[in-house]
Amino acid sequence: MRILITGSTGFIGRNLISRINNVKEYKLLLLVRNSNISIGKNISILNADLGYPESYIERVTNFQPEVLIHLAWGNIPDYSYDSSLTNHIDSIQLLNNIINTGSCKKIIVSGSCWEYSNRIGPLKEDDSTNAVDNFSWAKLSIQSWLNNKCSENHIEYAWLRLFYIYGPYQRDSSLLPSIIKNIINQTLPEIKTPLNCNDFIYIDDVTNAIVKILETNIESGIYNIGYGRSTPVLDLCKIVEKIILGTDKLFSDIEINEKSDHIDFWASNEKAKINFNWFPEVDLEKGICETYDYIKLNSNG
Repeated sequence: MRILITGSTGFIGRNLISRINNVKEYKLLLLVRNSNISIGKNISILNADLGYPESYIERVTNFQPEVLIHLAWGNIPDYSYDSSLTNHIDSIQLLNNIINTGSCKKIIVSGSCWEYSNRIGPLKEDDSTNAVDNFSWAKLSIQSWLNNKCSENHIEYAWLRLFYIYGPYQRDSSLLPSIIKNIINQTLPEIKTPLNCNDFIYIDDVTNAIVKILETNIESGIYNIGYGRSTPVLDLCKIVEKIILGTDKLFSDIEINEKSDHIDFWASNEKAKINFNWFPEVDLEKGICETYDYIKLNSNG
């Protein structure tokens, strides 16, 4: 199977490449802006910029990808109008070019749980959506276009609405890595919304879902990829403290505004379970331990 992957140097991409690096039947072509990444057998690198199709179209056409895994989203965490519009244009252009090769049979794209308009309770794939910001508008627009284009060309696709992923290779400024590094130093992290309840899912479960989709004939459409349960950010902090320091004192006196608005939603994963037999396997405490071990191993301090 010939697979084209964008975003392979990012958080999800690096973990995904590690996951499928030694699968002999997969021949990978990675679109990257620089080639400073470790590769394994059956993997080729193409230095390209999605904003300039001429930098990739000839090589990709010759590669004749059977599957596209599109994970790239530039300039994170810049979710401004300009950044979202650029990503929207680049993504549509890429997807259209890949479909036009005539070789692609399956497309997998990373979406976001923020496409949903509801912020309370379990979320299902057919729940209402709303473009509340530039980022969600761009994602929803791409998904709508892709749905129509894949239907016209009889291409199978999976739009993955990813919830709050954590694990190795995540940006230092992301929630869990920042909490871990603060607690290592026995200082309180700055948490603006401690009562927000997020659906935290470990990266290995996410990459496992992608691999299962690769190996399964699925019904085209949207799929939630989350743990299926929400956890308050404050509780996350307490779990991290218990794991690292063996105490529960740092957050005992933290002031909480109980009247402040907060979100509490989580993924319903039933559709993924039915269609490609996927369900999350790594519980929060184990995932935090794995993330902590990675940060310790790779810490400059």
